[in-house]
Amino acid sequence: ADEWHRYALYVATPCPFSCRPWAVVALYGLPVNVVKVFPAIYDQGWFFSPTNDGEADLVHNFPQANYNDHDPVAKRIRQENKDSNGNDQEEEPQEEITHLKQVYYRANPDFEGATSVPLLWDTVEDAAISNASVGVSEMLYTHLKPTEATRNHNIQLFPNPQTHAEPYAQHAALVEFLHAHITQRPYQIFFVQNGVEHDEKVQQFYQDLRELEQRVQRHGQMWANMTTSNKPSWTTTTTTEEKSSDDEPKIGWLMPPPADDEQYNLTFADLVFWITLIRMDLAYQWRFGMGQYSIREDFPGLQRYMNNIFAMEGIKECVLPRDIMAGYYMSRIWTDQGNGRNVPQVPFQWASSHGL
Repeated sequence: ADEWHRYALYVATPCPFSCRPWAVVALYGLPVNVVKVFPAIYDQGWFFSPTNDGEADLVHNFPQANYNDHDPVAKRIRQENKDSNGNDQEEEPQEEITHLKQVYYRANPDFEGATSVPLLWDTVEDAAISNASVGVSEMLYTHLKPTEATRNHNIQLFPNPQTHAEPYAQHAALVEFLHAHITQRPYQIFFVQNGVEHDEKVQQFYQDLRELEQRVQRHGQMWANMTTSNKPSWTTTTTTEEKSSDDEPKIGWLMPPPADDEQYNLTFADLVFWITLIRMDLAYQWRFGMGQYSIREDFPGLQRYMNNIFAMEGIKECVLPRDIMAGYYMSRIWTDQGNGRNVPQVPFQWASSHGL
């Protein structure tokens, strides 16, 4: 059996928001139980095991899905509540958990909000902690990374608000920009009913990508030009940049290099951006009518930027390509223009370029 830890993180593989704290767990190898729902939705929200024909059809048509077919948190708690003879000690034993919404109702029987992912759960207190993707990510970084990280100890995803107040504020503003203009924009594009507005939003999204590509190239060159005792991070964490031509722009990170003599590495903002870039070529460009450009063919700087993150130990644990695609090609909310039964094959060049 898998090792059990105090905290459980409920995620849905396709969801870019739930991937944020999952990426933090993967990057640092944190002791958190990652609980994955089925990667597509029918009509009752995220689920573990199907309870109607529509959900059963999804499971039947994608048997390779990577998910938990039951809620291991509730199952473990039920086991702990049994006596030595295997009988429930509670007068009203908990019902079988088949859907994520039931987890929310366990936390608050009167809950009426969106039963979304991520959701961080404390298995000792048997209580929900938070479902805010940025808040959960920073919480994991602040409270678990200092003592529980098993890899990438040198990477500081969040500037210290006490000692680096200004960079902390800049980073928070950058995450907000990415959330509004990068993470949410493809979904807004999909739901636009006006063709002119749709095209304008698509072109603005591409323009934002170009400006962000220029940003990481500019920061990479700034860091390469600095006089410092530390080598640029790409010479120690990846092989991609080591093999780059001297004429190619260096690739840095979204936050500028530190003015003082400190190591330059990615921040949480880079993970937020990277998560959307992954979904761009796997799903958005096809499902959301954004196929004019692809990252792998039209944004070489961003492709190298992605490669640098993919090269970091552990990070691939939160990237399951076909499960990501399943969410967009099988979920009813996205399949009004398709049959919702087939998951496309992962593009070969994309998968091979990332070693997947």
